[in-house]
This record gives sequence, C-alpha cells and structure tokens, in this order.
Amino acid sequence: MTNTAPRFRFLGTTDDVIQCERCGKDELRSTVVLEVLDADGNAEDVTYYGSTCAARVLTERTGRKHTGPKVLAEARAALTQLQNRMESARRLLAHYAAVEADDAAFLAAVKDAHRTHWRMDGYSSAEWLTFGREMMARNRQTIAAAEAALHPAA
Repeated sequence: MTNTAPRFRFLGTTDDVIQCERCGKDELRSTVVLEVLDADGNAEDVTYYGSTCAARVLTERTGRKHTGPKVLAEARAALTQLQNRMESARRLLAHYAAVEADDAAFLAAVKDAHRTHWRMDGYSSAEWLTFGREMMARNRQTIAAAEAALHPAA
C-alpha cells in the first residue's frame, strides 16, 4: 500500500512571504518554506506557513507531534544548509566561468579538477564535456530553485 499523503522537506525560512498559506495570518516576521514531495521524493510545490501552521501540517501528515519552535529550528537549520549548497554552487560556477565558452579550456579544467574524485579515466573528451556541462547545469538549477523558493516573485 502506498502512502498518498504528501511528504515535505524543509527549505528554510523567508521574510519575503509574510502571510501563512494555511490560515491566512498576515504580517508574520517570516514563514517556514516547505517543499511538498511526491511519492518518489520529487518536488511538486513550495508552501509558506507560519511556524504554528507548519507544525500542525507536519503533525497531520506524519502522525508525529511537531511544535512551532521545533519546526522553526529545523527550518533555520535547513536554510543554513541550503545557503551553503548555494554558495558552493556559486563558487563552482565562478571557477569555470572564464573557460566555459572555450571547449578545450573547459575540458582541461573539468578533467583536472575531477579526474581524482571520479573514476572517469576511460571517458572520451565528449563524455568529459557532457559531464562538465551537466555539472554546470545542476549547479545553476540548484541556485535558481533555491532563489525562487526563498524569494518568490511578488
């Protein structure tokens, strides 16, 4: 039997959205940003709740008691992790930005940086370039998704 109730992942907190989507309370200092996950763990939606409503929703969905302060602490910890991932992605993008347009230089930089970390010695130049381009795309997507969730357009 599969569980059809949505699962959630903490993304963090934001003060860009100050109204709870569940109860409608306005002028909150910040909201808890939760990502709704499908049965496979893929992101479906992002929600913004006050900490009390987030605790209620999580309690309803998981059956385990959640409190506002605990939810807020978890959301703040998730925000720190998300900010660290974003900073790491930005550093990687900055590192390769100067050579990304030049296939030969990009290939050399990617091979130099990743050969010791991955078992890719048998890769062709085309496979190395694909690896590098996919790595850049993943990092850009990480930043874009986080920015969109934490700073939604008005």
